[in-house]
Amino acid sequence: MLIEKIKLSALLSFPPDSDWIPLEKLNVIIGPNGAGKSNLIEAISLLQSTPDDFTSPIRKGGGAKEWIWKKRNGQRATIEAIIPNDNLRHANNIHYKLEFAESGQRLEITDEKIEEERPAAGEETPYFYYSIQNGTPIINNNVSTGPRRLERDSVNPEQSILAQRRDPEQYPELTWLGDEFRQIKIYDTWEFGRFTELRRQQPADGKTNFLDEDCLNLGLILNNFRGKPEVKRKVKEYLARFNPSATDVESIIEGNGVRIFLEEGDLSTPANRLSDGTIRFLCLLAILCHPSPPSLICIEEPEMGLHPDAIALLAELLIEVSELTQIIVTTHSDILIDALSSSPESVMVCDKINGKTHLTRLNPDELGSWLEDYSLGDLWVRGQLGGTL
Repeated sequence: MLIEKIKLSALLSFPPDSDWIPLEKLNVIIGPNGAGKSNLIEAISLLQSTPDDFTSPIRKGGGAKEWIWKKRNGQRATIEAIIPNDNLRHANNIHYKLEFAESGQRLEITDEKIEEERPAAGEETPYFYYSIQNGTPIINNNVSTGPRRLERDSVNPEQSILAQRRDPEQYPELTWLGDEFRQIKIYDTWEFGRFTELRRQQPADGKTNFLDEDCLNLGLILNNFRGKPEVKRKVKEYLARFNPSATDVESIIEGNGVRIFLEEGDLSTPANRLSDGTIRFLCLLAILCHPSPPSLICIEEPEMGLHPDAIALLAELLIEVSELTQIIVTTHSDILIDALSSSPESVMVCDKINGKTHLTRLNPDELGSWLEDYSLGDLWVRGQLGGTL
C-alpha cells in the first residue's frame, strides 16, 4: 500500500479545513456528478508528477489558480500524504507535504517537506530529510554530517525537490520516495472508439513492464503474459467468463508493429472490429491480472461500456488485485457496489456539502442490520448511504 492517508487543503473542491482521508488497499468511491470524486485522483496525479514535472498536471488543468480552492487570490493549496516505510534506514512512516500558490500567473512551490511521521524515542521533532524553513531549503543527506542549507537559486520553485535531487547514494530517501510516486498509474481517459489509435497496429518498441496510461502498449503486455503461465491462465479464464465464445487473446508482432486478435475457436477478430466493451475489458485484464503491479493504481469509472454481468467480474478482479497493491476507483455502478456487500469498508461516499467535498468511509458495524435485508448497491440507490442527488 502506497498511501496510508492523504490530506488535501484548499485544493480543488477540498476546503482549507479538510480532514485527513484514511485509505485502505481497496477504495471504491461513489457519489453524484460534481461531488469531487475525480478531484481526489487529480490530487494524486500531483504526487505522481513530483519526481519529473510538477507543472505538467497543473498546466493541463488550466494553471495554478484553477487548482486552488475557489480560485482565491493569495490562497495556498496543500497536499499531504503518509507513506508506509518498510525500506528506509529509519523504521517510521514518511510524511510528505507540498504547498503551492500562484505567483504572478506562475506556479510557485511555497513549502515542501519530507520527514518522518513521528519523532523518534527521546526526540521532540520528527527527523526530516528535506524542508523549507523560513524560505530556505534545507536537506539532510547524511545523519553524521547533519542538515545542509541549499542556495535558494539552486532550487527551482516550480518543481519538487524530488525532481531535483536524485541520487540513491547521497539522497536515498528522496530517491526512494520519487520512485514510489513515479510508479503510480492513473487511468482516467478511456478512449476506445472505432478509429482510436489503440485499435490500430501498435508500436513494437513500447514498454513491456506495465500497461501505459494511454493503453497503447496493450498488445505488448498481453504478449508478455504468454511467458507467465499462471497469469495467462487467469486472463483466459476471465475472458471466457466475459465472452463464452472467446478462447484466447493473441498479440502478433509483425516488423515494427503489434496487432491484437480475439480468438473464438477458429475465428480471429482484430482489435479494430471488437466492441468498445471488449477492448476496455482487455485493458482491465492487462492492469488487474498483472503479477507485479505498481504500488498504487487509480481507475476512473472502469465499468463504463461493460455488460452488468461483466461488472461483477470487474469487482472480483479489483478485490483480488487489492491483495497485491492499492486501488482507488470511482464508480456510478450500483452493481459494482453490490459485489462489495461483504466488505463495505472498501466503499467511500463522496458528497459536496456547502460547496465542500467530503469523503466518508462506510462503517460495517453501522450497516449490520441493513445488510441482512438489502445489498450494498440497494442501500446506495435508496439513499441510505449518501452519495446521491
